[in-house]
Amino acid sequence: MCTLLHIWLVVLSFTKLSHGIPLAEFYPFGVSQGDSDFPKNDDGSSPVVTISTLFPFFNNQHDSLYVNTNGVISFLRTLSQYTPDPFPLSGSRRLIAPFWADVDIRNGGTVWYRETTSASILQRATDDVRLFYPSQSSFVAAWVFIATWDDVAFFGATTPDAATKRNSFQAVLITNGRHSFTIYNYYEITWTTGTASGGTPAEGLGGTPAQVGFNAGDGVNYYAVNESRTDAIINLPRLSNVHVDGKFVFRIDTETIEQGGCNTGGTLTISPRYSHMFGGEKKLLSGPCIQSNDTLTAVFGRGASSINCVMHSQFSVACVTPIFYTTGDVSVALTVTTSNQQSATYEGMITILNPLNMKPVLQRLDPSNWRRGDEVTLTWSTPHIPFDIEGSYVEIYTIKPDLDHIPRIYYHSKAVQYIESIQTEVTLTLDTKDDVIVLSLVELTQGNDQTQRQRVWSDAFVVIPKNITESKASCTRWQTTDDQLPSLSGVDVQVCPCRLDQAEIDLVRFHPDPMCQSPDGSQQSDADTSINCLVHPHAKQCFRLNTPGTRGTGQLCCYDDNGSIMNMLTSSGGGSLQRYHYFGDTDDAVPYLSNIVYDTAPYYHCCAYPHLFQSDVPSECYRFHQRRTPGNCNEYVPNTPAQNFGDPHFVTPDGLSYTFNGVGEFTLFKTKTNTFIAQVRMQSLGTTGNQGSVITSVVANAANASDRVEVRLNSIRGFDILVNGVLEDITDVQFLRYTGVIISILDNPSTTNNHTKQVNVAFPEQDIAFQILIYGSFLNYVVSFGQGVKRGSIEGLLGNLNQDPKDDLVSQTGDVLPSNSSTEVIHNRMGMSWRITEDESLFTYAVGTSYDSVQDKTFSPVFDVPVSAVDNATRELCGNDTFCYYDYYVTGDNTMARSTRMSTHTLAKLQEISRKTVTCGFPPAVEHGQWNISGVDVDDTGKLICNSDAQLQGSGHITCNTEGHWNASQSYCVPSVVKATIDPTTEATGSTVTCGFPPAVEHGQWNINGGDADDTGKLICNSDAQLQGSGHITCNTEGHWTASQSYCAPSVVKATIDPTTEATGSTVTCGFPPAVEHGQWNINGGDADDTGKLICNSDAQLQGSGHITCNTEGHWTASQSYCAPSVVKATIDPTTEATRSNSWLIPMAIALASVFTLIIVILVSIVLVRCFCWKKSQAKGRDHTEFPKSTLDFDNAAYQSRHY
Repeated sequence: MCTLLHIWLVVLSFTKLSHGIPLAEFYPFGVSQGDSDFPKNDDGSSPVVTISTLFPFFNNQHDSLYVNTNGVISFLRTLSQYTPDPFPLSGSRRLIAPFWADVDIRNGGTVWYRETTSASILQRATDDVRLFYPSQSSFVAAWVFIATWDDVAFFGATTPDAATKRNSFQAVLITNGRHSFTIYNYYEITWTTGTASGGTPAEGLGGTPAQVGFNAGDGVNYYAVNESRTDAIINLPRLSNVHVDGKFVFRIDTETIEQGGCNTGGTLTISPRYSHMFGGEKKLLSGPCIQSNDTLTAVFGRGASSINCVMHSQFSVACVTPIFYTTGDVSVALTVTTSNQQSATYEGMITILNPLNMKPVLQRLDPSNWRRGDEVTLTWSTPHIPFDIEGSYVEIYTIKPDLDHIPRIYYHSKAVQYIESIQTEVTLTLDTKDDVIVLSLVELTQGNDQTQRQRVWSDAFVVIPKNITESKASCTRWQTTDDQLPSLSGVDVQVCPCRLDQAEIDLVRFHPDPMCQSPDGSQQSDADTSINCLVHPHAKQCFRLNTPGTRGTGQLCCYDDNGSIMNMLTSSGGGSLQRYHYFGDTDDAVPYLSNIVYDTAPYYHCCAYPHLFQSDVPSECYRFHQRRTPGNCNEYVPNTPAQNFGDPHFVTPDGLSYTFNGVGEFTLFKTKTNTFIAQVRMQSLGTTGNQGSVITSVVANAANASDRVEVRLNSIRGFDILVNGVLEDITDVQFLRYTGVIISILDNPSTTNNHTKQVNVAFPEQDIAFQILIYGSFLNYVVSFGQGVKRGSIEGLLGNLNQDPKDDLVSQTGDVLPSNSSTEVIHNRMGMSWRITEDESLFTYAVGTSYDSVQDKTFSPVFDVPVSAVDNATRELCGNDTFCYYDYYVTGDNTMARSTRMSTHTLAKLQEISRKTVTCGFPPAVEHGQWNISGVDVDDTGKLICNSDAQLQGSGHITCNTEGHWNASQSYCVPSVVKATIDPTTEATGSTVTCGFPPAVEHGQWNINGGDADDTGKLICNSDAQLQGSGHITCNTEGHWTASQSYCAPSVVKATIDPTTEATGSTVTCGFPPAVEHGQWNINGGDADDTGKLICNSDAQLQGSGHITCNTEGHWTASQSYCAPSVVKATIDPTTEATRSNSWLIPMAIALASVFTLIIVILVSIVLVRCFCWKKSQAKGRDHTEFPKSTLDFDNAAYQSRHY
């Protein structure tokens, strides 16, 4: 029940006659404004006024109204009653009552009314609502209705003095279609009562005075001004609830009437409630009344520095938010210090949103081409700029780690000096050496303004380098930094689904990547029509985890146009393990910033950017993959779906379908330990005497682990979301996180399904999620159960989740019904047993409703559809869908019938997607190459494509087998082992020996410190395998890794159970033989006594016996066999095709003899020449002249250079 609320009262005088709002300050009225009036009458009303918009009032929409002579606007019927009854009233008397009393305009006065969408009136209404309701700072009026009682007299005013007693007042109705408000204006009130209500004939006082307020007509909901039906009501021109004499303002669209103005309760209301993490937004803080000489400061967040704020109006304070390095609810404290140094502090909450979940105001044109040093274009929509653009400027901020590796935002430079008001874009030069930056448009303020400046932001982004050298340098710097952070080896994180359709329905564990376009077609990041995902341009859609993994890690899963998961080690790119989830929930992480600095930027520089310059997989990307291996999707286990739709039809997670129509509140399901409870509210719905019911509300809660979330229909707003019983304002918000629960809101992208919105509610820690489709009069939903929900652990209307549909129909008392029971039996013996008690209810009850008011234990639905009711029109609408037949027969609602038929098809698809199938996931990573696979399902194949500077070793082919593994392949890509180097002074060729990557090893990987001579490697086995051998290799001077017999052996004993005796037996297996470079083992099996033969490549020779045997201990017998490559390659004589010898002894001897002979010839020649010259100089009688020293030095240097 609603109690009378006290309003602020100021008595200006003790006289009964006093003026309030001057008529000139009323909303314009009268014949000059095009108003209507009606004939002089007593107790009459206007004709029905059909209004051009739906007007929300007491949680109901109205498309017509009546203006009644007796000071009332009514909605459901006219009102001729002249003596006001006390509120609340029933009988459909839904009233807006500025002054309900016995008005008689036969004795004088006029009643005017009109609806208007005049621009000037709408602007005035907008300003009034924003002034008196600072929390409605974004409100824009769309429709106004003005009713004015101008100089009206009272009934029984028959004397000359009584005829001069007149009242003038006005009611203004305002709405934007979602919220609605009423303003009462009073100029003068000189009488309160007609004589028929006990008033005096001379003065119109006494008796039963006027009533002022609002009445819902249900006998429950109402609001009345405190002075109603008392003599004090004559003081209305001197009263107010907004500190303006003669004016009252109310919000009236919900079940509770909300007063405007300020309060002294100490609680702040902050608008808008949601704020960008980067700050710079103006917030209106309302609650206390503000004086012009008050000093105002605010603190955003515990322990933060205070900032200066300014008076916005007598009802609110304006503050500009600082930069936050956190998300979620942040405390706000406003301190108001009066001129006499008296201070009071008021507290409230603001919700900081992750920038990745907000669409940036500043949009980057062609964002995939923002290259360092280039001119780029920044755009915006002027209505989205909350300040005067004239004189504003653009600043560049960099995002980089501090000394503790925590990313921070740093000012870099001013990129544009002056923006004109007519501009909607600007060109600037991307002049920065930093990798990650963000741009800001900043308002121009006066020099003496001590408040912070408003600003709007772009997305944070990675700058494209000028060339691949820059890209690789950035990648190298990241590797150095990453090595200083804890290793991610062994981190437990949820793997990706192998297919897009699995990811799309896995609301428990994943949500769409905000860097991609949302499934409903919207996009959080900058628009680029040529790509769907900015960071992964070849992806159709990417997904991120709902809950961070161990140590706050994330997982990014990307899918191509075929719906297949994408591999990072391909030219198209793909997702990866991420050191920091973009939620940033750990102490060492900042939301969004840590992810873009430590995950997104490295992926750009190590993988994405190099692909702009080369088609091969860069070695940097391979090393990135080693640090960010995403895990294998073949380990993914799909969720199990359940569903409810239409005139409620239930499909349990075990696959049983049935119909149950109750009216009241019921247990949808709960865990048997009561750690998780979900309940539904059903309300009756039917036509032509038939009886059915629909779901109108769903509520769920994880005990002591999550907030309580309720999604319920609302006739005005479509639906409401309540968290812990509090109605959430979800205007312009699509993604919200609360304790233990994530809520996302999507528009309907479907052209075949006509629901208005989709609300996803995920409880990740409980492995449970709801996909709720909002229709006009009912809710449909899908419940997903992950692997964390134990089989057989739930009970309620959705059965028991034990993979057996035959025992799903279980009553609360434990009685099990046959799965083929009739609808009537199911209703009476199972469904009704799950009605909840008032103590069990999780629902929030609106004013005027209660647990008892929504129950109907006597409700009896239609159980069967007569055969005669299924006519051709029904079959055309429903096909062969019997649930559709039922809904159309019971409700006559085409929308419901179509939604039911669509839900049946959706369920079949969900069940198919949710079946666990065998997949192989990604093939093992290969350095210097990439696998080109046809898919990841059984019998899909793959081919190894080596980089242009590497050669394929092995067959290069793999196939996905029926056990979910790629068949063993010893294929790998070997880079050229000798890299030519040129001496710039002589152009003589030298060489550097490299070994490339070691041979692949199943169940493990080599951890190497390089690939040059003397570099070493250590074999790291998977957690389910053990190292056999030393596990160490070294790159020798011939460009080969030293022969290693090391390998990783999986568990050699596989337990088997004899189904008749339950005795445990064992089978000995050896697994794969150790890998051999330049060859492969050909084995006839892996069990005891199986054998293998070593087959060397065509350019290598067998050394050793080449035979091994699997022994009874599960090991291959030790073999010293290996494949030695030929040192000298055979050459073919083109004329004879004869092959020259591969022996190295003869060519070596010939080469040595040739060199020795050449040296002797050179020495003899020098001696002969010098002798000749000496003899010649003696014959001419000249002195001996030496060669210039410089020439000798030059020749010696040249000689030494050539023979270095």
